[in-house]
Amino acid sequence: MPFCPNCGNQHSENAGFCQYCGQPVASAFKPPFAVPPRSAQEPQFQTPSAPSQFINEPVLVIVPDLQKNNATGARDSYYLVVTPSRSIFVKITPLITQNALRQRQAKTQDQGFFKRWKEQVAGPDYYLAYLQVLTPAGMFAESPESYFIDNMQVRQVSIKYYYREDFPSEWHLGFQTTDGLMTFVTTSGPEKLLASAYPGRVVNQK
Repeated sequence: MPFCPNCGNQHSENAGFCQYCGQPVASAFKPPFAVPPRSAQEPQFQTPSAPSQFINEPVLVIVPDLQKNNATGARDSYYLVVTPSRSIFVKITPLITQNALRQRQAKTQDQGFFKRWKEQVAGPDYYLAYLQVLTPAGMFAESPESYFIDNMQVRQVSIKYYYREDFPSEWHLGFQTTDGLMTFVTTSGPEKLLASAYPGRVVNQK
């Protein structure tokens, strides 16, 4: 198993981030199903000029760990944050990683050794825990490369499940919008969360 260059702990071969210190790690894992890159054909959506426009929007649903290859071939990770009006694709940045790790450390510092060890082994989603305490405006402030679309632009969300015996199974997602198609891959079953965010617009493909 490879080692984290920042803290020296071992991490799984398909990890995008070290579960101990949160440092992004280069993975030797190459999935049989490629994570779709952002292509020139994909629509370019909005980034807010004034993040404060989102400050009063409550968060309804957060769909974790949507992955996409960037132009260099490396993986970018996004969390889909759905408000009553918008779908916000929050890019996980080093600043979010750092702050999420600090929040987890502050939360667990008074816990006993075995409980801390259990959480480290289980790999809790501390990104999700951190985003749950931010406003959408705060998310944009820490991740300026994030972008959003209006919920009414989402015509359909397709989900296709790929079972893999030797590696984590994958769900391939397609967001068909009025401006084009966006594609992501996730290893976390997203069906219930997406159905809650986009009622009547989620289709499971076989």
